[in-house]
Amino acid sequence: MRRKILSLVFITTWAFGTKIIVPDDYSGIQDAINASTDGDTVFVEAGTYTHDEEFNFYGKSIALVGEDKETTILDGQNNDNLISIGSDGTANASISNFTIKNGYSTEGAAILISEVESFKIDNCIVTGNNGYASIIKVDRSDVSIVRTEISNNICTNTSNSYGAIVTYDNGSLLLDRVTVVNNVRGGLFSYGNSDHIIRNSIFWNPDA
Repeated sequence: MRRKILSLVFITTWAFGTKIIVPDDYSGIQDAINASTDGDTVFVEAGTYTHDEEFNFYGKSIALVGEDKETTILDGQNNDNLISIGSDGTANASISNFTIKNGYSTEGAAILISEVESFKIDNCIVTGNNGYASIIKVDRSDVSIVRTEISNNICTNTSNSYGAIVTYDNGSLLLDRVTVVNNVRGGLFSYGNSDHIIRNSIFWNPDA
């Protein structure tokens, strides 16, 4: 009996990984991500965090968790994609409880997701980002966005293929309790064979 209990404890510890706290363990979010391994949680205490480039998951299967979406802020300072995750299709990752603002890029100004098996955006505020074609780009990935507000973002492309959320090439997107409002050239756009499921969500973008 004792041997069985020890085995169970070992499996549970491995499944949940390590919790890395910013700024207690590492002063910067990217340093914490770089130190993480698959299955870890990077927990970010309240504050405003900036980065000269993007916060990059580098294909890791980790959870990036803020203390509170109103007070835990990722500020791109209009420099680059704010958050980026790309892999060979094997990563399972998530981000939750953040305000994500002032990202700037041609595509995926706030969040750029490419070739990811599963990515979840939960309980976030995505606001004040500026992109040419998209604020959140989903490329060949399975993505769910839940309990999230996407508001007051701007896309500057005036011809076609633009939106607050743009999906590309055989991706899938689930929106559940998502509010997409007051975005310039915003809303949802699909390029290629992507599947969308929308539940209990609001779209109101008079300047779309």
